[in-house]
Amino acid sequence: MKILPLFATALLAAVLVSRPATARPVLYADSTSAMVEYGAGDMKEAAVFYAPEYYFSFGVGRVELDSPGGGARHELNYARVNYLAKRWNMEAAQANIFFWGGAGKGKVDLWVPAGSVVPPPGAHDHGLNPGNTAGYWATVESNGWNAGGQIDYETRRLYALLKTDNYRSQAFTMRTDTVQFGIAPYEHETNTLATFFILSGTRSSGNAHQDEELALLVRLFKKRAWFEAGVTTEGELRASAMFSL
Repeated sequence: MKILPLFATALLAAVLVSRPATARPVLYADSTSAMVEYGAGDMKEAAVFYAPEYYFSFGVGRVELDSPGGGARHELNYARVNYLAKRWNMEAAQANIFFWGGAGKGKVDLWVPAGSVVPPPGAHDHGLNPGNTAGYWATVESNGWNAGGQIDYETRRLYALLKTDNYRSQAFTMRTDTVQFGIAPYEHETNTLATFFILSGTRSSGNAHQDEELALLVRLFKKRAWFEAGVTTEGELRASAMFSL
């Protein structure tokens, strides 16, 4: 199912025809933001960032990725810098371009069935039970990094986003590309509750996970609190939240 080209076209059309509503890595100067995300049972991420300026933030995060079938568990703990490269403040709309990057420690836990080939160099058994003839978990650790970028556009009735996020280490690779298009049923004011219905397309590639996913989400936000939840076409839960102080 080739969903990303279709949604990219819809996003660009929305930009051609037309205040923060997405989990942006930089929100307000002198603020601290906490973000959490749960993606269809195979991806979990949490991060905390401090922004000394409105265009710059830094912090730490952790992402966990599970391979289909449960044969491998991946994680990356990272320190990261986020940068607002460009912002357009229009009379009734806003657009932003963000970039981010950082480094950390990656790890993958591999299930090694009994009688299989010895795990890769550098791996060590993890919780090996000599009495368990089915196999054991082996762990491979390495240095890693995270980098990505995002462009978004928003009015009080329309929302659009293009985003790419990369997680790399010697133990595993993972890239996630996301396209979103949203419509609000009513125009919100600055200090009132805003609601968006979001159609989200995501493609994951790399040896950690490969998949294409389409989801319908409901997004609620007010000032410094933001929440989003919905389901994929496969019936899997997707949810995320952000709070800024």
